[in-house]
Amino acid sequence: MVAKAKEILARAKAKPERETREAEERKIVQEAVYITRKIGEIVSKVRVGELTGIEETLEDLSKRVADLYQRYADTTLPVKSTVYTVIGVDDPETAKRIYEDAKKTLNEGRIPKARTLVNVLRNEVVIETEVIPLEVLRDSINLARSFFKRGNLDRFIDTLNLILGAVETVRTILPRPLLEAYYLADELEKLREEEKDTAMEVARYIRERLELAKILGYITDEKQISDIEEKIKAFERVAGGPEGKEKASELKEELAKTKGEVE
Repeated sequence: MVAKAKEILARAKAKPERETREAEERKIVQEAVYITRKIGEIVSKVRVGELTGIEETLEDLSKRVADLYQRYADTTLPVKSTVYTVIGVDDPETAKRIYEDAKKTLNEGRIPKARTLVNVLRNEVVIETEVIPLEVLRDSINLARSFFKRGNLDRFIDTLNLILGAVETVRTILPRPLLEAYYLADELEKLREEEKDTAMEVARYIRERLELAKILGYITDEKQISDIEEKIKAFERVAGGPEGKEKASELKEELAKTKGEVE
């Protein structure tokens, strides 16, 4: 493998988690993050008997939530996102072997062992997003304000804790091999015509990533698989020629359709 191809492969492997994390961070509603943080601070203050400024803070939070509700209506708002990668297997041959072992073990009735093997058959980017229902946030803050004004601090704290307890974690799984394939196709677009050897090596790796994704069950639509394979072949036929960039773009567009959440 030429040095340039090694550099491209390394970049493509690094991008799925980094690009996903940056995209998820842009979705976070910072105003909702601020509100939930302030609620936690209020609970801590009240528990030690510090009540100064609480009413003013509650009024401010109520206004902020009303504004959020005006903008986002009855929905959930992301307040925190954690992105990480799980790689149990990273090449098609190993994946095939483990898959066959898992089937054999399951047929023999050794379910715990089979479960362990199946759990290895993963190569994915996992997104865990903490979200809070906006309607719960709005109604609970208004209710908490009424309890505070009446001096009912126990119910006040219970209500604020209800808000913090309403934060849910939503898990999303993205197929890492297909993300890698997409970023590799993006790199193909940037190669010069004279870099044919590098282009062919990158195309070979895209095909390998597709094969791994098939074995792991991240892509099952036969037409979609066939369309991608045809786009890879189309690129390979003209790699190093004037049509190379156009065919690389078509391959990238086809792979973009596979980047979504695993169902």
